[in-house]
Amino acid sequence: QYVYNDAKKKKVFVIDDKKTYGAGLAATFTEEFKKLGGQVVGTEHINPESKDFSAVATKVKNSGADVVYYGGEYPQAGPLSKQIKEAGAKIPLVGGDGIYSADFIKLSGASGVGDLATSVGAPVETLPSAKEFVANYKAEGYKEAFEAYGGYSYDSAWAIIEAVKKVVEDNDGKLPDDARSKVVDAMQNVSFDGVTGKVSFDEFGDATNKQLTVYTVKGGDWATVKSGTFTG
Repeated sequence: QYVYNDAKKKKVFVIDDKKTYGAGLAATFTEEFKKLGGQVVGTEHINPESKDFSAVATKVKNSGADVVYYGGEYPQAGPLSKQIKEAGAKIPLVGGDGIYSADFIKLSGASGVGDLATSVGAPVETLPSAKEFVANYKAEGYKEAFEAYGGYSYDSAWAIIEAVKKVVEDNDGKLPDDARSKVVDAMQNVSFDGVTGKVSFDEFGDATNKQLTVYTVKGGDWATVKSGTFTG
């Protein structure tokens, strides 16, 4: 929706890495893009073990695409973006949360400027609910950055803790023998204010928070372009 409605791109070349995550993402993007009126001018599958994408880069250039959608992860997306630009197609590469990493920027180099990635939620550092988490994380001096999923991982662990607490409370302060299945059931009703905002689940077990953010590569970093709630 962002690529078609906001970025005004109408002709996409879709590439995926043949894996479940990448191929699924590419298929979902393709379906929605076509529904909106966009045109798919080419498709290609790459070998995720490869580093040479010059053949597909040439196909992208010759297709007349004004955007590339890549279903996959940053180790391939970075070099792919670079080689597409080197082939003469000065068009943005767009991907999902699998490319939303500082390593994508390192691998794509200067040619990655203007590339786009979507990720779940709003940037954690912009959320008032995450101030304490961010401060504590920095204070601990972890080597790895919390990146896209640090806050969500924290809330995920806390959701399980809340479910376990409920199961123990309902069993006179002891873990029951069938704790595993009871914790699964208790998860359905977990609800609390977490690092990433309100944490709760719908009848399908999906998170009720449908916030998504589009990022672009700018000044050697990912910058927020648009954040909002997804509507089907």
